[in-house]
Amino acid sequence: MKAQEENIRKMEQENAEKIMELLFNAVIEGKSVFELDVRELKDMIKLIALKKTKVAERKKQLQEEDQPIKDKIKEKNPKEIRKTFSIKNNLTPEEGEEFRDGEYLRI
Repeated sequence: MKAQEENIRKMEQENAEKIMELLFNAVIEGKSVFELDVRELKDMIKLIALKKTKVAERKKQLQEEDQPIKDKIKEKNPKEIRKTFSIKNNLTPEEGEEFRDGEYLRI
């Protein structure tokens, strides 16, 4: 009985998330938020909060994954970085000069 209740709760949650996604897509496709009823607005707010949480989690995960790489290149010159990551230097001398001068940053 407990497993069935848990299954039902899970299905209801999945259904609610699907409804929120469909609503979100309808708004993205041009449905005005002024056309939404109170329940739909609440669902939209829940969905936005859920998306915000997922983005924050992903951002944190990316920062954690980036840190070892940042540590490896910290205080290394380009030649050492290329050696560490086995990166071939395929820049022409002129292109290398542009990078050293910071030209690549200017648009």
